[in-house]
Amino acid sequence: VHYVFENTPDCDVIHGTLYSCLRAVFAISVVAVLLSIFLTMLLYQLIW
Repeated sequence: VHYVFENTPDCDVIHGTLYSCLRAVFAISVVAVLLSIFLTMLLYQLIW
């Protein structure tokens, strides 16, 4: 199994796209959480 992974040239490309995709998903989720917290605080101040 180890030799099969060493012989594939697209392994680095697949890992690079996978890591960039994971970073993008993580960044989007962090931004969404911060935005929801900000909107909740904003609505809380508008109501009271």
